Amino acid sequence: MSSLLFVIRAPAVILLTLATGLALLIAAPVTLVWNRPRIACRRWTMFMWGRSVLWVCGYRLEIVGQIPSPPYFLVCNHVSTADIFALAAATGGRFVGKAELARWPLVGKIISGIGTILIDDIANLSHDI
Repeated sequence: MSSLLFVIRAPAVILLTLATGLALLIAAPVTLVWNRPRIACRRWTMFMWGRSVLWVCGYRLEIVGQIPSPPYFLVCNHVSTADIFALAAATGGRFVGKAELARWPLVGKIISGIGTILIDDIANLSHDI
């Protein structure tokens, strides 16, 4: 039964993610000019994407405590992929990820397009710096 659910839910998550990227692309011409609408659009889109994916996967989001008012910097180490959706649904915020993710086919374009901040692995930098 779980295999059947995966076969149904995985394409739905992919379609929701692609629709989110498309929504941001459509909104881009309007939001490129003004900073506030761009931030509001990205936050709302991330919020709705997270909520939609959690719903499709059959998860229920329960927020305990207060989420700070923006701007804030939330640091957490996710344990599963579902944590990403829960954080997006709860905060609508941007994510930070490894720069190598940008090289992944399709995924790289999507995460770059939604405003993910990509950083290099400092531990692998040369000592000559």
